[in-house]
Amino acid sequence: MNLNKKWKELKNNASTENVLMTVSDIVNYYSRGRVNINPSYQRNYRWTNEQKTKFIESLLLKYPIPPIITIKTENDLGLVEYEIIDGVQRLSTIFEFMKIKPEDGQYIENANQKLGKLEGANSFIEINGKDWDDFKEEQFDFIFESSTLLFINLVTNHEDVKYEMFERLNSLSTVLSPQEIRSSIIAMKDANIFKCINKKVFDISKGFLNKGELAIRDDLALFIEFSLIKRYKEYIDVINQKIQFLKDINSKNKDRHFDLLLTSYVREVKIEELEEDLAAYEDFVSLNKDLYFKKYDEDKDSTVGNVIRFFFEILSFMYFKSKNHINKEFYKHNFNQNYADIMKYKVKRNNPNARARFEIAKKIVEDYEDGCELF
Repeated sequence: MNLNKKWKELKNNASTENVLMTVSDIVNYYSRGRVNINPSYQRNYRWTNEQKTKFIESLLLKYPIPPIITIKTENDLGLVEYEIIDGVQRLSTIFEFMKIKPEDGQYIENANQKLGKLEGANSFIEINGKDWDDFKEEQFDFIFESSTLLFINLVTNHEDVKYEMFERLNSLSTVLSPQEIRSSIIAMKDANIFKCINKKVFDISKGFLNKGELAIRDDLALFIEFSLIKRYKEYIDVINQKIQFLKDINSKNKDRHFDLLLTSYVREVKIEELEEDLAAYEDFVSLNKDLYFKKYDEDKDSTVGNVIRFFFEILSFMYFKSKNHINKEFYKHNFNQNYADIMKYKVKRNNPNARARFEIAKKIVEDYEDGCELF
């Protein structure tokens, strides 16, 4: 296929339109529930009050502001709706400052600070100490509501284009972690089902992950990997064809291939399949109760330390091969050394990257015979 033909094929998957919208128009759409900035889809609203004030100052003074990027759709009534891909912090600041909430009650609470009076403007310093009621009292609210933002609206019927757009925007600007991107992609499939998955996985994981690990959503990353292991044969061919991650073997980021694997999987998997996998995951974690994927200490007769991802992967593969092997005796015989020592002296691999480690775990379980040691 020549370049022109392929280019025409790809560009026809989506179109974009550039529209200047006033703050008044944006608020009108949002108040009627037609601007979706659902927190299960986007990152948390974390701007400080100074950041919010500087944004409002820039908006008033017509300083350059990055565009709001959306997916534009029509609902069942034929009304236009906007799903925010990039710009949630900017829009949330407007709605918070103006004290606007949509009819459906779906709004974002600030995870950092709540805006009272403006603070931190360094050009239009007269707005410092003012709030929305002050703007209205001084009849300055009209000026603010007349301010404009550029909306770049993506119009597409291809789900994959949505995911690609979201990943590229956030990967290029490095605002989201790989797991945050994966969570957002799942939420794009169905926000309500994602909320259920999100809460269930968090509750299941509280017993073996610490607060720091839960804060960066290692719980969801582990669940996604568990689901991938369950459906590996079903999805691996299409994933490999789509991303060709093995070509990038010289990447300086040792975990990049693994992140590509998990992210490509969540793009392909049906959200109903993820929902279905919750029961198996809960059973899997229950089988590992009090052991929880850690190194076994013979002196203490228990596992110690933090979760070791390699152990989690081996046990996940083992669960789907023969879960009756998962017990304390299995831990005692197979997980009684440090991960680095197991890799170096038994697996004969020195510090493999995350993608290679995953494949090693898969092969170890495939080759395992009853009554033998894993390594």
